[in-house]
Amino acid sequence: MPKPDPSLLAPSRYTGRHVIMPRFGDLDYNMHVNNSAMAMFMEDARFCFNRNNGFYDDLGESKSMLVSIAIEFLEQTHVNTPVTVHSAYERLGRSSLTLLQLVTQDDRAVAFSRGVVVTATSAGVAMPLPAAFVEKAHTLMLRP
Repeated sequence: MPKPDPSLLAPSRYTGRHVIMPRFGDLDYNMHVNNSAMAMFMEDARFCFNRNNGFYDDLGESKSMLVSIAIEFLEQTHVNTPVTVHSAYERLGRSSLTLLQLVTQDDRAVAFSRGVVVTATSAGVAMPLPAAFVEKAHTLMLRP
């Protein structure tokens, strides 16, 4: 994935916010937050964003799957200072949604991701996004 468009690095454009405190166990050999820990921060924020916005409730018996994610690590992230994961939907398709996430620490953009989530039946067959979710999801899109 090429470096993100600078306009996507403005936290004010995102509709969701989730704060996480990095722990000592999240560090790598160089004493920076490990890339895999950053992916877990994004996973936690993605789950909370979707749960808080009713996505999982609207799915009913169906399920969702992350089918693609690209992460750009922009700067080093340190322990003992909270990170904020900003989330917003970039696009809604028929059976998928694209979620953008920006991670900041001390007002610095430290990571960016674009992920695609697909809705499916319990048998794993793609199905349309729930209509109730689509109605409210438009208020959760990336702001201009």
